Amino acid sequence: MPKRLHLKRYRQIVRVFARNGFGILFEQLGLFSYLRIRNREGRRDDQQEEARTSVGERLRLSCEELGPTFVKIGQVLSTRPDILTPEVTAELSKLQDAVNPFPFADVKCVIEQEFSEPLEDIFASFEEKPLASASLSQVHEAVLHTGDSVAVKVQRPEISECIQVDLDILRDLANFLDNHTKYSETYDFPMMIDELDRTIKAELDFRREGENADRFRENLQKKSDVVVPDVRWIYTTERV
Repeated sequence: MPKRLHLKRYRQIVRVFARNGFGILFEQLGLFSYLRIRNREGRRDDQQEEARTSVGERLRLSCEELGPTFVKIGQVLSTRPDILTPEVTAELSKLQDAVNPFPFADVKCVIEQEFSEPLEDIFASFEEKPLASASLSQVHEAVLHTGDSVAVKVQRPEISECIQVDLDILRDLANFLDNHTKYSETYDFPMMIDELDRTIKAELDFRREGENADRFRENLQKKSDVVVPDVRWIYTTERV
């Protein structure tokens, strides 16, 4: 059995995929028995679901239903034609990053945790309504005490912990498939999850994004028609 701490989320993930037409596959893999899921609550009829939608669409719908972590995972997988078919990667590329914004109180809390000082000591003004909200973060307009206007990207509270739980679950599933199914003869499931882990965690460190922006700006500095914003490093952390 998987870790007790993750069991509720693990069962939720399996049930969502089952409702979207992957129930027979999971039953064949032995996942219902592995997780002690009885009666497959809420499961749709797989044959009707398969007739209504493609595998790629059902996979996309599952990712959307499971929330920001799986939206990001689906987006990463959409760039991996070595793992999935072109039809599936094309469908996963439709996953939209736009999600409901998180409250300004949480934004303020994250910023103050990262800098260990009040928000008003860092910014002269800060727009409470975000410019955009995505699966991992959202962006706000603000003005520094120097008078410079900036765009502030703030990571969703606890998103790192949520992603870690889902990655732990996927790693457990990968080990299960590797040890109990014939698919391990073709695919190295643990290695796939390791690569997914590295890719997503790199996106969770905004300092890396800042470094990439600096390199991008340096490479394009001779192109007058392209403008890359400066990164204010004294206001940049892992989560802001």
